[in-house]
Amino acid sequence: MKSKHLSRNEHNELVLKLSEFEGEAVIGGVFFIAALVVRVFFIDSQIRTMNPDGFPNPRTLPSLYCYILMVMAVGMVISAFCRRKRPYGRKTYAFNLTGLRRIAVVLLIVLAATLAMYYLPYIPVNAVMLAILMLFLGQRNKFVIVGVSIVMPILVWCLFTYGLKLYMP
Repeated sequence: MKSKHLSRNEHNELVLKLSEFEGEAVIGGVFFIAALVVRVFFIDSQIRTMNPDGFPNPRTLPSLYCYILMVMAVGMVISAFCRRKRPYGRKTYAFNLTGLRRIAVVLLIVLAATLAMYYLPYIPVNAVMLAILMLFLGQRNKFVIVGVSIVMPILVWCLFTYGLKLYMP
């Protein structure tokens, strides 16, 4: 079965091709879903309210950002569909699926580390995550991997604990 969106390039890799309006519609949809997920699942569970009748509530600004992003994403989708019949100035964007797979793997590694932080301390989880990410992305120098994997989580922990006076798990 042939698809008008999938083809192979000169290196025999799958390439996803989208027209300009299809790309804008997809990006708008992705931004809308991301803003909706952040608003529904993360803001209320991760940001405490200080005083129920007080203003400003710490949830106000992040919620406002999410609502603005959702409105802009809907506008982007509507704009894309209004311009799809335009006969001039059409562009085609091509995405190498190998690159998209690498992005998906990196996101899964970060998601796994985030879930692991519910049960394990911050520094060891992030040290392992950084080492895995650096190996996956092509870093082979052992001194760089070990140095960055150990020093960066400790620096971030010190910044949050001592600089910002926030508790880190």
